[in-house]
Amino acid sequence: MKRALALVTVSIAVVALTGCGGSSSSKPLAKADYVSQMEKLGTDLSTSINKIGKAGSSTAKIEAALGTAQVELRAAADKMAAMNPPADIKDQQAKLVTGVRELADGLDTIKTKIKKGDISAILSITTLPGIKDISDSSAAIIKAGYKIGGTG
Repeated sequence: MKRALALVTVSIAVVALTGCGGSSSSKPLAKADYVSQMEKLGTDLSTSINKIGKAGSSTAKIEAALGTAQVELRAAADKMAAMNPPADIKDQQAKLVTGVRELADGLDTIKTKIKKGDISAILSITTLPGIKDISDSSAAIIKAGYKIGGTG
């Protein structure tokens, strides 16, 4: 169970690292500014998400860690939505924001199951709505030359 939980935590951390942001502006962000803002928020989210893996088998601690992750995912989505990303990735950024919000909302289902004692529900995080959008849009942003998500 610990190994499976660690895998889920790593998966969520990768998701968090690919979706991060800063402030809005009237003109699109320069590539370096965009990457910097994405990485900063990703680092902050990663810290929160790692708490899920450190919650052990305590349902109360897992539920609390999931709640914290939800709050921070929603805040990250709001920050990303406020950004004016470079024009060539604007559509992908919008899909990323949608995916992060879907993931945050989907954690409610996991929290409910955890509260009822189903700790194995944590394993279904990677199948929640939003994960595919996050993965696809992040890959497209990276392919466009924006080194986000710890890609170097």
